[in-house]
Amino acid sequence: MLVCWEHHNIPPMVAALAEALGVSEIPAAGKQWPDDDYSSALIFLRAGDGVELRQVSQGVLDGD
Repeated sequence: MLVCWEHHNIPPMVAALAEALGVSEIPAAGKQWPDDDYSSALIFLRAGDGVELRQVSQGVLDGD
């Protein structure tokens, strides 16, 4: 499990993990996390013989 509270730290970590895991498609938030997004999560999932990265809403804030 990886938790990061500083939005500007997320893209470099996602890039490093994606490269190490062979993930080619990175969601927009994985490239530049919006300053007002406190409800999304990026999840690396096994997919067949590889790994994919998905952006999902946690659904924990009002209006999610």
